[in-house]
Amino acid sequence: MERLQAILRSAMDEKKMSIRRLEAAIAEELGEGQKVSRNLIHEYLTGKRAPTYQAAVALSKVLGLDKKEFLLLTYFARQEQRKETERERFLEFCRQYGVRVREKDIEGIA
Repeated sequence: MERLQAILRSAMDEKKMSIRRLEAAIAEELGEGQKVSRNLIHEYLTGKRAPTYQAAVALSKVLGLDKKEFLLLTYFARQEQRKETERERFLEFCRQYGVRVREKDIEGIA
């Protein structure tokens, strides 16, 4: 996800676009019905969330990024997030049922 964040930040810097300006440009690209909020853009930049595929296409158009490359980065970032979410869900389940599972126990399982 770090690569997606870096490319997004770099493209914003290159275009001298603030989060607010990017939000407006994406809203124009996506139309009235859908928008990407400043908060959501901030979460993309900090790695808390990955864009939807539709948002990724809009971001790539607005920032002049290669659409295929940015979509692939988005795909991998979303996969990474799901993996982390599932890991946390599993560990919480084990805690609730008194099953002692350590981080080390699930590292090597693929």
